[in-house]
Amino acid sequence: MPDSLKRLSLFPEFKKISGSEWANKVRKDLKGEDPESLTWHSPEGITIQPCYHSEDLADQPLTEAIPVQYPFVRGHKTANNNWENIAVITVSHNFCSAVDKGAKAVEQGADGLHFILQDKVILDFNYLLQHIDYNRFSISFTVSQKPTDFLKTFYNVLQELHISTSVLRGFIYFNLSEAHTFYTRSYYDELAALLKVYQDNTSYKLLSINGAGFAFKGGTVVQEIAYTISAAVACLDELTNRGIPAELVARNMHFQLAVGTNYFFEMAKLRAIRLLWATIIKSYGLDLEAAAALRVHSQTSRWHQTTFDPHINLLRTTTEAMAAVLGGCDSLAVCSFDNTIRPENEFSERIARNISLLLKEEAYLHQIIDPAAGSYYLETLTSQLAESAWQIFQDLEKTGGFVANWQNNYIKNSLNEVAQQKFKKVASGEDILVGTNKFINPKEKFDYDPEKLIQSNYFDTTRAAYSLEVMRFAVELHYLKRRQKPKVVIASVGDAIQRHLNASFAKEFFGCAGFTTEIQHFNSVTEAAQALPLVSGEVIVLSSSTKEYQSFAQQIGPALKSHKNKPAIILAANPHHMKAELKEQGFDEFLFQGCDTTTIVARIQEHLQKEQTIDS
Repeated sequence: MPDSLKRLSLFPEFKKISGSEWANKVRKDLKGEDPESLTWHSPEGITIQPCYHSEDLADQPLTEAIPVQYPFVRGHKTANNNWENIAVITVSHNFCSAVDKGAKAVEQGADGLHFILQDKVILDFNYLLQHIDYNRFSISFTVSQKPTDFLKTFYNVLQELHISTSVLRGFIYFNLSEAHTFYTRSYYDELAALLKVYQDNTSYKLLSINGAGFAFKGGTVVQEIAYTISAAVACLDELTNRGIPAELVARNMHFQLAVGTNYFFEMAKLRAIRLLWATIIKSYGLDLEAAAALRVHSQTSRWHQTTFDPHINLLRTTTEAMAAVLGGCDSLAVCSFDNTIRPENEFSERIARNISLLLKEEAYLHQIIDPAAGSYYLETLTSQLAESAWQIFQDLEKTGGFVANWQNNYIKNSLNEVAQQKFKKVASGEDILVGTNKFINPKEKFDYDPEKLIQSNYFDTTRAAYSLEVMRFAVELHYLKRRQKPKVVIASVGDAIQRHLNASFAKEFFGCAGFTTEIQHFNSVTEAAQALPLVSGEVIVLSSSTKEYQSFAQQIGPALKSHKNKPAIILAANPHHMKAELKEQGFDEFLFQGCDTTTIVARIQEHLQKEQTIDS
């Protein structure tokens, strides 16, 4: 870094504090507790320290980087941190109606349009170019078939209207409708043909890599970075093998990335992926300007969207959008807060666009390039994410590269494994989704039919909250048919502290699912065995100390077998070696913090559905 750009001390009268001195100060504030006890281990395997110091950056070259220079960790923007506010429009039938909708969106603050084209849509590019000012607004497309024919038609219309392609901004994403045909020989043949149509305009990106798809399947931030980079390298290799110049491929590269609620990680993710892409470009011996040409499009994550208390999604998407902007995204699409409940609608889509406008027009986040620069934590985190993702990328390369690992389902299985762990953490309450598994609104009213919603094509079943939502919907359907909510009786036996903790956890778990919950205390197992067959409820939860489990198997289980309601019987604990015996005596599942609650959810849904079938 030039001496003129080196940071000067703003307050030279204050002495420099070492890392050890800072740690001692933290330890003092913690009243002697070891600061290391606050260390956090993320799902990505990243260790987060309770505090950071300039010494943490001693071996990191990133601190010397400046914008528009290799390794482009600070991006390619020179004047400001401006980004495009993208309106996403699904086109199922009438293309002209979609264009009209887009024209209204740009009037209301959108900077660009992204048309997602369904099969058999009849296109009218003349109408598009007459109603959308292509000089001011970007125009992007997702196409599911024959992208080369699509692009040829588009360019022919441009020539007929004497419009130079150099003024166009945007991208084309070739999204095959059949997932198993992704990353095959014919897929790359189509991309190669796409690049041969027009090779001069570097502002219109023809090779869009959908890294967001990895995140939407539940992948970690590190997996999203690694798999996106690996897919881009596969594209680079496959297309150069088909005679396309490597630099042309690199200059047409465009990444679509999700942005989730892990604020600082998401911010660092965009910086890390630019760093790795620049490393790839350099290793291929290409002009480093090809790395600067990369455009990153961020879209708020559907993974964290919830159906219940949907207005909380506004807070989630605002946090996500802010992370993307501070991370240096080039364009941003914000999901509607109610997209899991109903199809696209004007009100929620305008609210989504306004989030981006607020961050720009009222928070002025477009004024400063790479606001994360110099933050000890964020600079360290950027390096950690890049190093971890690079390791995954290298492992993929050693085993045949992205295409081979995609086709043998290694990538799919890796994403599924992580997603299942995330599902468990949400279902058990370890990871919080406000309004869904914590702090629910028990008086929430629904302006939709839960049964129809579950069967609709816009109800996303791959989200983190899905399993809990389905159980709560089962509760709501039970209420609609019986005019009363199903009941959970939590039987607390004895005086042990642990049984109280287990009972409280069970109460919160079922309360978040919409059940009416009631805790009843019994002094002994015998007393509980006599009383519980007479209580009414769809679920009975037993909570006690460990020494009572044997008595549960001998007395509670047999006593409840003749219960008139045939309730689901759950032990609020992990009985370890006694699970088989308790199940033999009528216990259905075991509920405790950290358990896999998906099986409990499935069992309760099944129980409620049986009741609804009997009623009907």
